[in-house]
Amino acid sequence: VGAEFLSSSSKKPTPPAFLMEESAADDSSTALLRTRAEAATDECASLDERLALYEAAALAGDVLSARRAAELYVYGAERLPTGARRCKKVWSHSLDDDVAKKKKAAEHWRFAAQRGDAASARELALLGAAGLLPFSEDDEEGLLSWAAATGDARAALALATRLGGHVEAAAWHARLAAEIANVEYHTPGEQTHVEMDRLTDTTLANRGDGTAQRGDDDSLLQAQEVRAEAGDPAAMLATADLLYWGARGYARDHARARRFFERLVAGFPESNHVVPMNRLASMLIRGEGGPVDHARAMALYERAAALGSAVALNGLGYEYFHGTAVPPNRSKAFAYFDEAARLDADGDSNFNAAFMLHEGLGIQQNLPRAARLYEHAAARHGHFDGALKLAQLRHRGGHLFRRDPATSQKYFAACARAGWLARDVRNAFDQYLDGDSDAALALYAQAAYLGFPVAAKNAAFLVDRRKVTGVSATDAIPFHRLALDLAFDAESAVAVANDAVSRGECRTAMAWYARAADSALATLAMADLHARGLCGVPRSRVVAEKLFRKAATLDTSVAVRASVVLKLLALRLDDLALRIFGAKPLFFTPTTTTPDSEKTPPLEESDDITPASFLPTFLLAAAVVALLWHRHRCASSLRLVVAS
Repeated sequence: VGAEFLSSSSKKPTPPAFLMEESAADDSSTALLRTRAEAATDECASLDERLALYEAAALAGDVLSARRAAELYVYGAERLPTGARRCKKVWSHSLDDDVAKKKKAAEHWRFAAQRGDAASARELALLGAAGLLPFSEDDEEGLLSWAAATGDARAALALATRLGGHVEAAAWHARLAAEIANVEYHTPGEQTHVEMDRLTDTTLANRGDGTAQRGDDDSLLQAQEVRAEAGDPAAMLATADLLYWGARGYARDHARARRFFERLVAGFPESNHVVPMNRLASMLIRGEGGPVDHARAMALYERAAALGSAVALNGLGYEYFHGTAVPPNRSKAFAYFDEAARLDADGDSNFNAAFMLHEGLGIQQNLPRAARLYEHAAARHGHFDGALKLAQLRHRGGHLFRRDPATSQKYFAACARAGWLARDVRNAFDQYLDGDSDAALALYAQAAYLGFPVAAKNAAFLVDRRKVTGVSATDAIPFHRLALDLAFDAESAVAVANDAVSRGECRTAMAWYARAADSALATLAMADLHARGLCGVPRSRVVAEKLFRKAATLDTSVAVRASVVLKLLALRLDDLALRIFGAKPLFFTPTTTTPDSEKTPPLEESDDITPASFLPTFLLAAAVVALLWHRHRCASSLRLVVAS
């Protein structure tokens, strides 16, 4: 009830008491300073120049300028509504210390939040919760609640994710975020293409040119564009799609995309260009990259429909429904939608047929079938409007669906994550590619709190690999836990289990190891426990050796196999030292201390260690080490040796 009152009241809700301060007057000089700063942003002026202008406007009392200055300190870029402003990042400011930058950013965000800026309040709450600011706020949930009630989609979605156990509250906040995403999703030319790139050791080793992720600055993508210009149809279609969506580092460019689609439609047999015909027709209807032309769009849809395209049938239904190029005919529109829906190749036709059946437009009302088609569009095709309609019907309840706030929350949240906030994940990836892992972590951390599993995993990856300043290995555990709350991931499960072992929480550790039992990481960890005799696991070389070998079959990469060989060698050396010299293990030593009077327990019975049995392991380890050394000199030769 409180949330409904706040959203419908004409009066803005009051921020938490500790944020309240008297607002500074906004005069013409302040507006002029901000205008100059925004012009510098549009021109991609130097980072120092933009920061100086925004800080000058902030000192004069401008709230938005204070937020922009904070963003420049933390991200090196302004976070505009449609995504971060991407300019070359050359930082020459006197504050080159990351802690000092974050402190200044926090001061600017607090200044803006105290004067009613919801986005700044949300930044303080989420970055403070992630431990990425020099101090945390006393009332993070209060900050988020206030920011959500004043229309911040990220704050609303973060609350929906955080309040998962309180179904009604979670559904309400997810609905607020979804309604904002609905406006963003249907903004012409700004529909979000969701890119969920996972950081791996491969991207860690190769994040420069040639990653196929840097758009006009990437040699692989530019080579593809050269092939497209030369007339390669596959390259033309791929390049046109990237330009249309602004994906893989490209800036969105509908004019260039439309030119490639035009060439594909004009230059190749009809059997090969149904997809570009449909894409071009859609752009002609929306006027993307050129003038609107409904008549030509309809002609293209008719050609593609004759070749069996469900998308084209849906397009014809759209034209007859709205009656732009032909007289409106809703019965004929439904016939096209229904025929396309029966082919079940896209979500649009399922939703459109459902809508007409639901409202009784051009066809007799059929609520049960409408419900099935709504659900089909949302669950099977991930259709935005289908998911939003289904969420609204489930949230309201009625004769079509019983009220189900839990299901509605799930679909509302899915819609919210298709809005502009989804671009945060790609922006974080771009920051990483540009070499700013600290900014990437800040963006990934916030996106993780919004419910993006890949963001939580990437944040944990950056901390695990020590790619950000001022962090330790244990700082990755909260992100691993958050990733597991959102979606199961074996790597995160093993990380949490290993942390539990280090703290003596063996029952928790074993539960996570069991859930990840089919992964090489969990198998290696269990082998290590058997080799050391930790957490109540009996010390056994036989079991440890079997598990190490099993890990090598689960993950056949060179790195894992080399690790297994070295661990087997260490295991045998420990056994040899114990049997011949009675010495304690050199490699697999228990991490807990034991009284000096206690000798290291012998390994459970196994094959006798003799020079003959030890030699093959030693030779194999030596061979792997030689191969790894050789890899740095000649990668292709290494692949040939491994293959042989």
